[in-house]
Amino acid sequence: MDYSRWISLDEFTVNNLGVVKKINEVSMPIAFKESFYSASVEQNNDLNQIAYFKEIPVGVIKCRLIMPTKSDGSAATKNKSSSKILPKGIYIDSLCVLEKYRRLGIASKLLEYIRDKCSEYFLHEIVCHVWVDNKEAMQFYEKNGFKVKNALVKDYYKSYTNDLNNQTDAIYLSLTI
Repeated sequence: MDYSRWISLDEFTVNNLGVVKKINEVSMPIAFKESFYSASVEQNNDLNQIAYFKEIPVGVIKCRLIMPTKSDGSAATKNKSSSKILPKGIYIDSLCVLEKYRRLGIASKLLEYIRDKCSEYFLHEIVCHVWVDNKEAMQFYEKNGFKVKNALVKDYYKSYTNDLNNQTDAIYLSLTI
């Protein structure tokens, strides 16, 4: 069955940020700091979306632009032909859907939105980290064309408050657009 007509997206706002936080808290085994959420609204970032199913908030995607860095890790300088530093791609900080609403196309709709933003911004890569034991997420990303870019990132989730049973490693995935 096609549920797409019941799925809608909207930007994060101060008014729905509590809902965004709650969806992340109940859907993910890690806890993000308050600054993770407040920065989403302060930056006025259209890459962050909340998904509604029949007007019920059920999923979120929080992303940011990947800015280029020099080999020493410092920020890249402005492009000579323009006054801006051009981003390299989009990084998915968080993509989750409440368990009861999975397999209805909601995560796919959120990811499709980010793919469209890549085209709009002339970007060619979407990347993310996935907890090594999150097989469902790995299957979702691989089904959507993501490839393993770095087989294992040791202790990626170590600095987060988590319920990961001491398994804090992640897989780094990439999608070329």
